[in-house]
Amino acid sequence: MAGEAFGGLGSLKRAAFDLAKEIKEIDEAARRKAITEIQEKILAAQQSQHALMEQISTLEKEIANFETNRHDHRLLLVKASESRSGEWSTPDEYDVCDRAGKVVGRIRRHPEAPEIHPWLWTITTREGPPSVHNHGYSGTREQALTDFEAGWAASIV
Repeated sequence: MAGEAFGGLGSLKRAAFDLAKEIKEIDEAARRKAITEIQEKILAAQQSQHALMEQISTLEKEIANFETNRHDHRLLLVKASESRSGEWSTPDEYDVCDRAGKVVGRIRRHPEAPEIHPWLWTITTREGPPSVHNHGYSGTREQALTDFEAGWAASIV
């Protein structure tokens, strides 16, 4: 009877061992499945991150282009005698043209202006709202164009 008990105990031990092995295999399979699912989620997140980074890069380029275009006014100074017909009493009168060649303002040496700021600049385009910043006096023709460009840039923002 003791032999049977030991034999039964041995088969019980073997059954317990087999059960433990199956549980371990189940745990291992579940672990592998969980790892695979996590890896798939990580890959999907990385792909989403990559797509978002591409969108951010595209938006940054669009912003840079917008900023460049917004500040790229390239105004041209043309003698009024060449731009408009008729006779001009002063050789110091200029039309300011945009890139399309449209006259958007004037710069001229004003006879009644103060000596230190003899150049009058005026934005004449009708697209922008009237403003006290659409005209001014400057010391040189070059400074008048710079001041004009600043006023022009502020009016098209």
